Amino acid sequence: MSHILAGKSIVVLGGDRRQLFLMENLVRKGIMVTAVGFSKELLPKGVDFSTEINSVLEHASAIILPMPGIDNHGQIKVAFSEKPLRLTHENLRNIPKNVPVLVGAANEQLKQWSKDYGFKLIEIANDDQLAILNSIPTAEGALALAMNESPITLHGSFVIIFGFGRVGVTLARLSKSMGADTWVAARKPSALARASEMGCGQILMAEMDTILSRADFIFNTVPQLVLGQKAIDYLPPSAVIIDLASAPGGVDFQYAQEVGIKALLVPGLPGKVAPKTAGEMLARVIPRILSETLP
Repeated sequence: MSHILAGKSIVVLGGDRRQLFLMENLVRKGIMVTAVGFSKELLPKGVDFSTEINSVLEHASAIILPMPGIDNHGQIKVAFSEKPLRLTHENLRNIPKNVPVLVGAANEQLKQWSKDYGFKLIEIANDDQLAILNSIPTAEGALALAMNESPITLHGSFVIIFGFGRVGVTLARLSKSMGADTWVAARKPSALARASEMGCGQILMAEMDTILSRADFIFNTVPQLVLGQKAIDYLPPSAVIIDLASAPGGVDFQYAQEVGIKALLVPGLPGKVAPKTAGEMLARVIPRILSETLP
């Protein structure tokens, strides 16, 4: 049985190993895939290689950008090409009106271009299905990083998770299953009620200072400052902070370094720790989004 998108032409502009696995899965569905910004020898079987961005864009049914999007100059991240890849105004004029352009998160420049040139910008990081799926490699990667930075096991340790969204919930579940004394710090009583239901400790963010001195590991998912100088001063010297929020994160990293606290900012973990799984997740979600979007 052919996929609903069979015969559609999708252009993948740049990316990392996730995109290689994504393209492989799209081709299996009968979708015509053209890749720009990759080494030809690395492309999965059935993917067309091109260096001519203008010609492929004007015939595209949809365009897929890397999850981080572009910078303010239109530069696209390319992990497998020595040649830079950049969206220019000439390129943008070649994108047919209302063609969906998929990206993880769009900056203001890309949002403005979508208005100026009439393409349909879709930020897939906001998609509930993808966010929940991505929380799995994010949580596993965060716990692995934490263990690499500490001489102790997670089992028996004291863990504090800031924020209780999709990633926070998965982190708490995994952390607790590994035998850690897992606490959730959140602002909403409803989030703390869910943490209680899961058997985790709960504390309001405003009261977190009362437990910081016990922390072995801290995981932050809140994209604003939650661990400033005052909070860091409560931490034991051996504490490890893993910040999963988008840059600049929620930690005063300079102060943490000054006082000798290990603190790592590691957004975008799925593509770094589990690119195959992350790419296959994209291949599950993107066809659904395009099926709902394309005529």
